[in-house]
Amino acid sequence: MRTMQQLIDLADRLEADLRNCRSRLEQAHAVMAANPDLPGSSEQDARHAVDAGLQALLRQRIWIRDHAARANQQELETAATAMRTSRDRLQPLLRALSAAQHDLDSAMREHIHRDAE
Repeated sequence: MRTMQQLIDLADRLEADLRNCRSRLEQAHAVMAANPDLPGSSEQDARHAVDAGLQALLRQRIWIRDHAARANQQELETAATAMRTSRDRLQPLLRALSAAQHDLDSAMREHIHRDAE
């Protein structure tokens, strides 16, 4: 079933986006934190948000496994639309994280350069 494969592909892409987001958040917080082993509350909030997204994705994957083969076209489209919407909402956040990481890297290079002088 082509739609089933599309759902699985969408779930895979959404999972990759969420894991990418988690990785970038961790990287940014590690640079900003004086002690990265003790996460601040904002880092915890970010982790919880990504974890909630991964849990919602797991529920989608379970639905796909248990129901997609018997679902009607509208139910399949609803599931696909939900995952596309989640990915669409995540994209601006990933772009913002990328820009923030670039800014943090630049600031760290400047700081290192000043300390070396």
